[in-house]
Amino acid sequence: MISFKDYLGEAVEVVSDAFKFSHGKNPSGHGSWIFTRNGIQHSLDFSKHKKDEDWFEHRGTYSAAKSAAKKWATSKGHSFIHVAP
Repeated sequence: MISFKDYLGEAVEVVSDAFKFSHGKNPSGHGSWIFTRNGIQHSLDFSKHKKDEDWFEHRGTYSAAKSAAKKWATSKGHSFIHVAP
């Protein structure tokens, strides 16, 4: 049986609209990936927004980054996160 915490992790939606608009394709491959909490996806300011509070960074494959970002989002109580362009 799946735990409630795992259920919540599956409920996190990763939105990639800004990334798709900027790059003309879906996020994929290897790189440095940044995910933001809902509400700051178009206005991330590194001097104002705090790492691991407002945004999360992961280096590696997109699939690994997405998985790690969902865990981060769950720990912060976010239900939506955005892939930064």
